[in-house]
Amino acid sequence: MPELKLNAVQAAIAHVMECPADMLVESTSLKDFGIDSIALIVVADVIEDSHPGWKIDNDQLNVARCVGDIINSISVGDMK
Repeated sequence: MPELKLNAVQAAIAHVMECPADMLVESTSLKDFGIDSIALIVVADVIEDSHPGWKIDNDQLNVARCVGDIINSISVGDMK
């Protein structure tokens, strides 16, 4: 599941920020890619829209600083 979440986050950021997905790893700083709070909301929407049943914790998303933080904010059903 962690790899699936990573792939989903990479694809969402690549789509929103128009950058190559393969440049994004868990430690990638969101600031380095110009991902501000508005872009982060759009990324979260893309992830949730493309993966029914996935939810992103808004409190965790608000303090996300890297790709891994977004991954950790995703829950699938009752699982994280």
